Amino acid sequence: MEKHLNHRDYVRFVSGELTEDEVNIFVEKLINISGERVLKALPSVIDFLVKQTSYIKELSTDFYAKNKDLVEHKDLVAHIIEQVESDNPGKKYEEILAKVAPEARKKLSHTYNVKNEDAFSLDKTNEDLGAL
Repeated sequence: MEKHLNHRDYVRFVSGELTEDEVNIFVEKLINISGERVLKALPSVIDFLVKQTSYIKELSTDFYAKNKDLVEHKDLVAHIIEQVESDNPGKKYEEILAKVAPEARKKLSHTYNVKNEDAFSLDKTNEDLGAL
């Protein structure tokens, strides 16, 4: 079987001039050529993904080494990273991480203040109910 598609067959395919057998042969060639191209591209794609994953892991390790207080709040940090990424498309990951720590601390500060206030009011309500 030929390793390439010729222009004439493509034009005949698009215009509907091929017989059923010719269409099957054309589609089979197309699938084989596409498959070969994908297989040839896979090593470079995998190499890129491995390097990118390693780079992100290194950035994450450095981030938490510099921001030890956020280690226990990785879910919040991940959520903020997603927000910052969506608000800043095209920014480098290092630039995104630079914005994350202050925002995480701000949210944690607000969350703990609210939780402490809620706990206080609930304790007070429980004391009031206990007196009944």
